[in-house]
Amino acid sequence: MRGRLIGLIVAMPVGPGKLAMLSSHFSMGPAGGFASGMGAATEDAGYAKAAGLCLRLASGMILIYSNLN
Repeated sequence: MRGRLIGLIVAMPVGPGKLAMLSSHFSMGPAGGFASGMGAATEDAGYAKAAGLCLRLASGMILIYSNLN
């Protein structure tokens, strides 16, 4: 059990979203932590969608310019 706890602590990336989620969990209980976690997941999904769109646009531009030569 101790090894699993250490592994979980090491694997958990600490950032502003995780700190807000932990703060919400401790101040409002598990429901607040869950709601904060869902908000962070939605934000991450939006960033992933924006990154995918930018990559798609960049690859399209590369294909257009590679056909000009």
